[in-house]
Amino acid sequence: MNKAALVFFLQISFLMSQAQTNTTGTTFSDTKAVADSISVTDSVVTTTPVVEELNSVDYYERAVEKVGNGDDEGALQDLDKSLELNGRWKKAYALRAEINQKLKRYEPAAADYSKAIEWDKGFEYMFYFNRAECYKMSGELQKALSDYDAIARYVPKDRYVYYNRGVLKLKLEDTEGACADFKKALSLGNSYAKELLEANCK
Repeated sequence: MNKAALVFFLQISFLMSQAQTNTTGTTFSDTKAVADSISVTDSVVTTTPVVEELNSVDYYERAVEKVGNGDDEGALQDLDKSLELNGRWKKAYALRAEINQKLKRYEPAAADYSKAIEWDKGFEYMFYFNRAECYKMSGELQKALSDYDAIARYVPKDRYVYYNRGVLKLKLEDTEGACADFKKALSLGNSYAKELLEANCK
């Protein structure tokens, strides 16, 4: 092939390649870039996001936050999940009891105070006191009296327990016992006991 023919052949080849590029609008390098882009996009779309699993403490802390925001029902749901994961946590039982007591659901509240007492290593005054109040509101007066008795044994100088126990004993028609409790409450500084003492005791 002479020189003129070679130059002509190269010119024809160049024009044909240009025509192919203009027709398809995509060169091989462009096609590869698009394919790589599609591959990356697919990997992003199909990747499943990692969701961190909550534990018992997480649910409890979220319940506390919900209580602070006025979402008692949402807090109860989180406490249920917290106790499913750790059925020995007295703080979760106590908080669930307090919420139910506030919502006037006295039976489940008393049951949760009982669980809190069961897992309490010491003597938590308020568990017994609040459970007594729940028993009293649900009409279980003898159970309430037993809790007040327990408080009086462990905290013998509490002026409120004697006053409350005295009121309960009046309902149970134990006037003598009620008067003794009112006198004890008054001696410990509970001024409210004076009125009931004068009205019911000789």
